[in-house]
Amino acid sequence: MKISWFRLFEIIPSAAKRSSFLRDSSLLLEKNPKLKAHAMGVFVMTCEAATQLRKTGKVDVGANTSIKHLASVHFKAGIADVHFEFSCFRF
Repeated sequence: MKISWFRLFEIIPSAAKRSSFLRDSSLLLEKNPKLKAHAMGVFVMTCEAATQLRKTGKVDVGANTSIKHLASVHFKAGIADVHFEFSCFRF
């Protein structure tokens, strides 16, 4: 079952307002290159974390400064657990 990233913004419209690259954009979501790049980055990090989890039984966030940085950015933007829950469901 394929669920589009764009579905997040239908389910949680406030998510677009919290995203700097969507908030000021007049582009359709499907045409927004920054959204596509963000989605791909999330997908790659999720796959890497899943690989670590499978190999070692845990995810070592300490070794990945990208995750720490992104967590800080998302926290400052007010991203709530519900946004992450959608991502978990998506994968």
